[in-house]
Amino acid sequence: MVSGAPYWVYQDEATYRLEQKMIFEGPVWNYLCLEADVTKPGDYRTTFVGEMPVIVVRGEDGEIYAFENRCAHRGALIALDDGGRNAKDFQCVYHAWTYDLKGNLKGVAFEEGSNGQGGMPRDFRKEQHGPGKLYTATLCGLVFASLSDNVPPIEDYLGEAILARIERVLCKPIRVIGRYTQALPNNWKLYEENVKDTYHASLLHLFFGTFRLPPLTQGGGGGQLGGVGCGPAAAAKGRSAAEARRASCRPGSPARWPFARGGTGRPYWAGTGGSAGAAGCAGAAGRR
Repeated sequence: MVSGAPYWVYQDEATYRLEQKMIFEGPVWNYLCLEADVTKPGDYRTTFVGEMPVIVVRGEDGEIYAFENRCAHRGALIALDDGGRNAKDFQCVYHAWTYDLKGNLKGVAFEEGSNGQGGMPRDFRKEQHGPGKLYTATLCGLVFASLSDNVPPIEDYLGEAILARIERVLCKPIRVIGRYTQALPNNWKLYEENVKDTYHASLLHLFFGTFRLPPLTQGGGGGQLGGVGCGPAAAAKGRSAAEARRASCRPGSPARWPFARGGTGRPYWAGTGGSAGAAGCAGAAGRR
């Protein structure tokens, strides 16, 4: 297929700014990190939502919080590292304003002044100053965030088809064994399109051909999911697709299933091999 998209959509500044506002800052859920990255109170990661730098941290209450990684004073970065463990709070290195694990301002250097000079005004209230906070949600070990208070629950936002694919792959606890970061200095849409471009994948990536992942070499049958019906087959047995997903995630269910086919007749998922773990796949969404 030859694309008719004009090249200026990748370079126009006004389009880029509108995308930041409508997409990344709009009623969407943005992926932040893995729950495995922030397992204990004080564990944190830094990332981005669009152009906004963000801190993701596990609070003392066990909840996950996300807030803008910019000091409310002069906009300097609060956390400089990619992540860390056992943080008690965050302090901006520029003027030492200090924030708790929820992103609340709790300390201001020289708030009362020094030697009777300076200091903050009498009506200064720390609770009125702080970085922007994001709503958070978790699903199958993934952490998402949104800047919009109109975003639907994460399950509704992703939809039945996407939920099925996530839950079938992430049925076991995740353990981070290493990291690799690659900086791509290009418009964000180019990488998004590259991920969805299976045309190049079957030509450039040996892994795909070796394990028969491209559509031309895919194997598998339709209608079964770990011995449990799904899609049309599930309906024939009086079982919903959601029930089939839950059954497939139970301990002891095989984790390598044949391709399941939807109403279009196209295969859309491949198993991961091994045995399904005991971890449940139901997402727990919390908004703050």
